[in-house]
Amino acid sequence: MAAYFEANIPTLLLVTLGIQSLSGVILLPLLISRKQFTFVGIGHEIKRQYKTLFKSGSLYFLLQLGVLLGVGADSMIISSTLGAASVAVYSIAYRLFQMSTLAVYMLNGPLWGAYADAYARKDTAFIRITFKRSMAATIAISLLIILFLLVFNKWILAVWLNNQVDLPLSLLFAFAAWTFMECITGSFAMLLNGLHITRPQLVSMVVYIVLSLGIKLQFINQFGVITIPIATAIAYFVSKILMYRVIFYKDIKARLT
Repeated sequence: MAAYFEANIPTLLLVTLGIQSLSGVILLPLLISRKQFTFVGIGHEIKRQYKTLFKSGSLYFLLQLGVLLGVGADSMIISSTLGAASVAVYSIAYRLFQMSTLAVYMLNGPLWGAYADAYARKDTAFIRITFKRSMAATIAISLLIILFLLVFNKWILAVWLNNQVDLPLSLLFAFAAWTFMECITGSFAMLLNGLHITRPQLVSMVVYIVLSLGIKLQFINQFGVITIPIATAIAYFVSKILMYRVIFYKDIKARLT
């Protein structure tokens, strides 16, 4: 409704993020009434757990910061080299293929806690079976959605944007490659998080940032917007698939034996 009535940006943010945050706040009284959430003894628990929380939380913060540098800088790179108009083309293609990444994240997100619980109980059989099934489902779902987007992109854009923007097929295929890599690595990241494997992720993130930004800055003037998804796909493959398979495979496998 806000978009239909052409609301301003603060209103759109309030509708999107405000309601999302409010839903969690509304849940607090229910959890308190069920005695599933309490402030009793919270000071003692903070003193007992804060070192562990800060240690693990800071590592995941650095990982998220790496994602911000690797992907969040794309719009700035495009606008500073190709102009603001090119940012719109990139953003539309990015949002279009988020249909796949969001669907896969909804599938794999809850597995982080499941892996962690199984790892604490040393139930490696559950971890191996669940990971194989989640990866198979991730590949199947992501490919189906990506194929749907490639085939019906013109119809989707017609409904979404009234045919005001036409995305080149080459750009769509580049985003398809990026999206597929992101879906696979996202599923694998849930396993690594659940097993508390952070050092390889930090090393991989540094390689990803350097490789991704290097390719983008070097070739964007020559090849245009398509450089962004291609560079990201290459960086994902090298840092998050090839490195894990060649360099960190033994360390990860040792956690599951």
